[in-house]
Amino acid sequence: MRDTLELLLKYSRKINGDGQIIHELLPNGVCPNKGNVQETPQFITAVRQCYQWTPDRSLVVEAYDCCEKAAQWLQRMDDDRDGFPTGYGLIEINGLNMEMIDCAVYTCQAYDSFASLSGLMGKNEASESYRRLAGWLREKINQEF
Repeated sequence: MRDTLELLLKYSRKINGDGQIIHELLPNGVCPNKGNVQETPQFITAVRQCYQWTPDRSLVVEAYDCCEKAAQWLQRMDDDRDGFPTGYGLIEINGLNMEMIDCAVYTCQAYDSFASLSGLMGKNEASESYRRLAGWLREKINQEF
């Protein structure tokens, strides 16, 4: 798992550089899809899960800056500031570039995961801020979806 996360981290930094996580990478290094909205929150949560399974902090340290940018990128994808990022999710059908429940749930989970990662890094203010954001988004999802 760690090798895959490091590969995603390396190429996402190289191709996007803004926290967005790539969708796919071909064996020749070409990236035909720079990323949909679901990969970015899934990456943050995967980094947290990797730490939970291994208790090896080194990946958290290595990926923290990208996870921070990814959490910020998700917020920028929320044009109308209702908490739900806009973009393609798991269902890649032309025209479904909108607010999707899968992306909203992954984002909520990612905010909670980033809060945990921030706590591990001793960044308590960020941890508390993202924990509150996750709680607020969880309520909105339950009310509106």
